[in-house]
Amino acid sequence: MIKIFLFFAICFSLPATAQELSKELYAKGNMAADADNMTDALKWFKLAADKGDSKAAYNVAIIYDAGLVGAKDPATAQGWFELAGKLGNPEGYFQAAKYLYLLWVNTYDSDRGAKEARILFQKAADLGDPDGATWVRRMDREIDEYYSLTLLKRQKAESAAGSSSNSGSNTSVSPSTTGAAKKRITCTRCDGKGKMHTTFTNGAVDSKGRTVYGETTTCTICSGKGYTDY
Repeated sequence: MIKIFLFFAICFSLPATAQELSKELYAKGNMAADADNMTDALKWFKLAADKGDSKAAYNVAIIYDAGLVGAKDPATAQGWFELAGKLGNPEGYFQAAKYLYLLWVNTYDSDRGAKEARILFQKAADLGDPDGATWVRRMDREIDEYYSLTLLKRQKAESAAGSSSNSGSNTSVSPSTTGAAKKRITCTRCDGKGKMHTTFTNGAVDSKGRTVYGETTTCTICSGKGYTDY
């Protein structure tokens, strides 16, 4: 019985010891930061983050993002922000998502960055960040706008290519033939459903102050038809 008791006592004391160690390392990081020794602060915060301290990981991200040790390094900061989120800090997920969002806005070359940002905003919302839920809805709107712009560009390019081809031909095109030239494609935004559904894991407050756990909206790309003619 004594051996069993000692076994459980040792096993259940380990997490507390690890937690105490992370607090000690975090405290050393704070002391170094208070003394304006950011190099040492970065070292201690990293060690604390390795022990699972979300605040330490967030501070590491801040140091890289602000360039408090060397040049500013937002890409590295984003990784530490995301780690802080994984360790339970909603603001970490939120800041990581903002970085991906700004990167996407500056390039605007595909929807991948926007979707990745939306995932992290949702994770921030799931951890209780109210701004995360707001940004999830904003990302849905901006992704819709991106698809609209992409579709418009494609239509203009195909129209220009068709005009160029017709100008080089002596064959006249009748109005009935022109009307039959349109193509129908399944909407890639809603996968042909005409509706979009967003789930809020921990709920979100709607315009009437009610807590909702999801919403269904009409796809803005196909106007609810599920397809687009062009």
